[in-house]
Amino acid sequence: MINIAYLSHYDATDVRSWSGTGRAMARCLSEAGFKLNFIGPLKHQMHPVNVGRYLTHKYLLRQEDHPQRDPGFLRHFACQAEQKLAAIDADLVFAPGGLPLSYLRTTLPVVMWTDCTFANLLDYYPKFSNLSARSVRNGHDAERRALNRCNRILFASQWAADSAINDYGISPDKIRIIPFGSNMPGAQQADTERLIAQRLATIDKKVSLSLVGVDWYRKGVDLAAHAVSILVNNGINAELTVAGCAPPGGLAPSHVRITGFIDKSRPEGVAELARLLEGSHFFTLPSRAECYGIVLCEAASYGLPSLASETGGVGSIVVSGTTGQTFNSEASPQVWADYIAALVRDPSRYAALCRSAYNDFQQRLNWTASGKLVKQLIEELLPASAKAA
Repeated sequence: MINIAYLSHYDATDVRSWSGTGRAMARCLSEAGFKLNFIGPLKHQMHPVNVGRYLTHKYLLRQEDHPQRDPGFLRHFACQAEQKLAAIDADLVFAPGGLPLSYLRTTLPVVMWTDCTFANLLDYYPKFSNLSARSVRNGHDAERRALNRCNRILFASQWAADSAINDYGISPDKIRIIPFGSNMPGAQQADTERLIAQRLATIDKKVSLSLVGVDWYRKGVDLAAHAVSILVNNGINAELTVAGCAPPGGLAPSHVRITGFIDKSRPEGVAELARLLEGSHFFTLPSRAECYGIVLCEAASYGLPSLASETGGVGSIVVSGTTGQTFNSEASPQVWADYIAALVRDPSRYAALCRSAYNDFQQRLNWTASGKLVKQLIEELLPASAKAA
């Protein structure tokens, strides 16, 4: 059995870390037949100089600052990882992210699986906008070091892979595109057909749209709400259910229902989200920034077509025109509303989208399928002696 050192700076067994993605990756590798040795969480270095720089940039210069990408901070991560690696018998280092890899010294092969690069995030996500020059410089340096340290780099989307190639000069030969999977149990095939039948029976009476996210503006909830307003004004009974965030000021339009945050770390939360996806006609995600969007995979697992902005890694999940529809980030709410109205009038086309979304989940957007691809890649990297041990 191949022994993997699973290296993360956070607790990868905690479903609350990185929305459970690190934990899902670990389970994916375990189910693929690997033995995992967890290295992490790692202690953060709280150096007075870094703290002072952070406070200066944050409150005096009014800039965002990321001390966790400082070389000293990352060397502290690497030192801890090296000490723990020395105490275990591992064949390979696997990391769900690059920060602990930037200064790591090891003779073992290294594989990273992630959804973005630092360049992807820069001036894209709010926390990576208006960064101090020091943070930008350190961020690019840390990313370049981590990418070069890897023997293989797995990205969840072509968008992220293109950044590694174009922004950091990484050879395409080192890169593979392997999508993340759904973190929901999903529906069985027979259940999916039942859900599709229910949706077809109700779509001309009331169109139910859902959206899950914790940031009202970044997730584009305002755009989705506006599109639903247009539908309502045109005589189509429609409602948007939003889980995870509330509108600025706390007042939502009458056709928008706010349910609050759904905690998927609890069985009750998983069941609540499943009911939301099962009872919807469309899942919407008009994000202004989105590295990947696992919730799109989760919607597909219930045969639910997604309508999403063509941004970040979304295009590697939603196959536009087949499993849902992606819209240009500049598309108006009217464009979204017109598309929805057209599908309401064309039930056979709508049903085809539902079935294609579910088939794509079964074939591609699940952790088991991705685990098989990762297993093949890792076995190609290792000598026969390691695989036979």
